[in-house]
Amino acid sequence: FFLLVMRRSRLFQQIATNVADELPRYIRPFIVTELDSDKAHSRSSLAVNLCKYSLRLPVPTTDRNAPTLPFVFSRLDGGGARSEIRWPAGPSQRIILAMYRYPNQGKIITQVGSLPFTDVDAAIAYSLRHDIPFLPELTALGDGMLEYIQHPGQLSCLAAFKKQRFEIVKVQCIGPATLIQSQYDEDDAVMRVYQHVEAILDGLQADEIILVLDEPALGYVGFDFVRLWEPIFDSFSVIRGVHTCGNMQWDQLFAAPIDIISFDASKFDIARYYDGRNGKQIAWGITNGEQVTDYRPGDLITGPCGLSHLTHTEADAAERLTLLRQVAEALRTRS
Repeated sequence: FFLLVMRRSRLFQQIATNVADELPRYIRPFIVTELDSDKAHSRSSLAVNLCKYSLRLPVPTTDRNAPTLPFVFSRLDGGGARSEIRWPAGPSQRIILAMYRYPNQGKIITQVGSLPFTDVDAAIAYSLRHDIPFLPELTALGDGMLEYIQHPGQLSCLAAFKKQRFEIVKVQCIGPATLIQSQYDEDDAVMRVYQHVEAILDGLQADEIILVLDEPALGYVGFDFVRLWEPIFDSFSVIRGVHTCGNMQWDQLFAAPIDIISFDASKFDIARYYDGRNGKQIAWGITNGEQVTDYRPGDLITGPCGLSHLTHTEADAAERLTLLRQVAEALRTRS
């Protein structure tokens, strides 16, 4: 039920175990910090500093029987405001913490990111027609993954995208494993991804943010890629996702400390490879509705991969959105 992040304190590990034992109904990640920690705040409006003692736990809805442990539960909203609830609460105070909101709002349609548009306003207007708008990457204007990462934070749509206000939004960045496969050294790869994500999130107005690391060929990686993701995801108050296009050992993703697995359902049936999901949501990358073989609340539907201008047209983008809407309506009716 929990993940201890980046820390080795035996005392804190024991406290973490006690919390997990006492809160079996917790089902969503949250940030927990020690009361006496003076390093629990962020370097930017959305970044949660990698403080000495931090813990990711699933989150409750409501519970009158709070455990008697001296913690503060801290949450950053999309505008950078931090709300805190002391635990244990006073005798008459009821503990109420927020779960992820997008599943309860019926929002399931989004996309991988790259689009064939050449007009920024048209691309953003297209993105806003999705349940969960996504940051457009216009490959025709230099927003290809290996192009933009040379100058982190420079995307054709980013400034205009930040003028919007979102309830829930999806952003994405090339993953560090993919950069290492492209001959970047490890430190440079992680730092470039961090800088790019930080630039995207700085000033982004959203109540809830999904951050997806794009790792197209993850199945060919011969090193510990999860270790590379952790310092990035741990630095930002986001829902954690990873997208891969190819086949791989899927149990590695189900065991990883992420929230959403995005994959190409037009080629692979991921449902064949798990008995339990280990708390993961799935983003089904589809070309038809039959490819969603195990839809559950909180899952997303998207395209199998992005829509580069080299292989797709704006008409293709319109057709994809129509398909996703049709499948979403069928899933909503069925569920």
